[in-house]
Amino acid sequence: MTEAELIESAGIFYALVADMLSIYLSATTGFLIVAYVVGSKLTRGQLTVVSSLYLIFALVSSYLVVGYGFRGMSYMWLAKEVSPNTEIYANNVVPAALGFCLFGGIIASLYFMRSIRHPKTE
Repeated sequence: MTEAELIESAGIFYALVADMLSIYLSATTGFLIVAYVVGSKLTRGQLTVVSSLYLIFALVSSYLVVGYGFRGMSYMWLAKEVSPNTEIYANNVVPAALGFCLFGGIIASLYFMRSIRHPKTE
């Protein structure tokens, strides 16, 4: 592959990262709105369905963010081998850090739902 093709391929995977981040943010926002508005009124079955669907969407989109990020980075490193003057403004830490942050968001969202359902009384 030429340098241009490698950079284009990397760009395609970075666009997929952006798409997966959008899906993650949409699922998380929806889950937090549901938790805030009706979280305390949900039955156990409803809570299980809502939380399970959220977990599926959030975990899959987080996994794909990391995977697509690493794939995009691999194309950039190949472009750097073809043309040593090619600038790379990120490294493999970025997709891993994104995955860590997204996983933290999942845990925080589930904790938020739990705190809405079981408020502490003083």
